[in-house]
Amino acid sequence: MKICEIMNKDITMTWSMESVRAACIFYDLYTSGDCEEYDRMLTYVGEHEFPTTKDIEWVCNDIYFHSNKSVVESVESVLWCILRRGITLQPKD
Repeated sequence: MKICEIMNKDITMTWSMESVRAACIFYDLYTSGDCEEYDRMLTYVGEHEFPTTKDIEWVCNDIYFHSNKSVVESVESVLWCILRRGITLQPKD
């Protein structure tokens, strides 16, 4: 069985506004956006408690766009930050 099949079949991803906000603070991300843009991104996260890969991609692109490029070098590096601190993986029931 391929890893992506296992992930889709056996694991649920969750995140919250608080967890993504904490990741942004910890990694010094989203420092180039204003409060309205930051709130829009966090609201999106809050409306998608069980994110799809498309949801994660949208958020990571938005964070990257609004981050200092001397701190974060790519969308992929943002993804790793969010995976480490912003997303919780749980086995499906």
